[in-house]
Amino acid sequence: MARKYQPVFLNYGFTLNIDKHNVHRPQCVICLDVLANESLRPQKLKRNLEKKHGDHVNKSREFFLWKEREMNNSKSVMSSAVFPSKVLTKASYLVAEKIAKEKKPYTIAEQLILPCAKAMCREVLGETVASKISTNPLSADTIRQRIIDMGEDIEHQLYANLEANKFVIQLDESMDIAQKALILIFVRYRHGDDFMEDLLACDELQTKTTAAEIFAVINKHIALHSLRWEDCVGVCTDGAASMTGRRSGVIKLIQYVAPEASWAHCFLHREALAAKEMLPGLAEVMDIAVKTINHLRKSTLNLRLFAELCKEQDAEHTTVLYFAAVRWLSRGDALARLYELRDQLLAFLEVARSDLAVYYKNNKFIATLAYMADIFNLLNNLNISFQGKTNKQAKSVFVMYDKIVAFKSKLDLWKRRKSTDQ
Repeated sequence: MARKYQPVFLNYGFTLNIDKHNVHRPQCVICLDVLANESLRPQKLKRNLEKKHGDHVNKSREFFLWKEREMNNSKSVMSSAVFPSKVLTKASYLVAEKIAKEKKPYTIAEQLILPCAKAMCREVLGETVASKISTNPLSADTIRQRIIDMGEDIEHQLYANLEANKFVIQLDESMDIAQKALILIFVRYRHGDDFMEDLLACDELQTKTTAAEIFAVINKHIALHSLRWEDCVGVCTDGAASMTGRRSGVIKLIQYVAPEASWAHCFLHREALAAKEMLPGLAEVMDIAVKTINHLRKSTLNLRLFAELCKEQDAEHTTVLYFAAVRWLSRGDALARLYELRDQLLAFLEVARSDLAVYYKNNKFIATLAYMADIFNLLNNLNISFQGKTNKQAKSVFVMYDKIVAFKSKLDLWKRRKSTDQ
């Protein structure tokens, strides 16, 4: 049985030291040596004092009390020097969070943020505060570890919430700039009185992008985090054949292991598909707009000359924007920029003797371009209203449905106005 420390042991020059196993051990207030628990006996403590510190045998209890206070003070000073306070630790985590969100290198904290913080504090609050700020642990290794800790904590919270609730998953297959096929897995689940959406995983498809490969990646993450397919009650995908195949699509494979899971087609994808098809006249204007953009951006010389022309004419912009069919919002932004720079484009194309110049002299073409820029800008605004975690209203499918119905009503209204104007 472990012995307990008694206050009388201080008469022999020993104070209390509790180890990590919560065991009492005597510690000498003179040399700071820590003895074993079995030494908590008056005879052993007295013998140790006589053997090591014979000149302190006849010292009073007040002397040993003074040595104990001195020892505790030195411990607190050393502890504050080695281990940062909770406030500084929290500040370090806050800085690491900002660096992670802004995707900045770890070294920016020690090389830029800390010197700037010290300079501001020294100027506004004085040298004392600046010296305290300088003790904030912001080295590259510390920031890296802070970000790892926060990431692991977020993952732990996410998996804990998924284990305790039913959830639905949304799948999206994409391609990165390195031409690697990726599968993104989003989850939506109930959290208190609200619904939360998070990214569960983003993994690479090593070989083919077939339904079996996609399902294998999804199943790997479900099993890795001890989630149950029985808790999956819904799946949302686009309309690709690998996703919606009747016999071997991803949806069918998921429903084999999660019978309660129902499938829904992503309405954002449907809206994008609906807006993709255009009337022949509008499609022709779109083709000419893309050819104009490619003509300007195919050469750095063209870009430099066009930029100088825009500066001379005090244009609001100095270049056109790329159009990419796979990027949402790209079409509306590219068309709007072309319309805003229509006069500069006409001048540049005429000097370059391009066949495209004739279109920018045509009032009908310019009017159609303005119409397309406006309508796609409205479609972009509709898309943006569906996006983002901060937009709480966008989380309700009923609100989203009402927005789509309202937009269709506006289209009918604009159509009637156009007929009336004619």
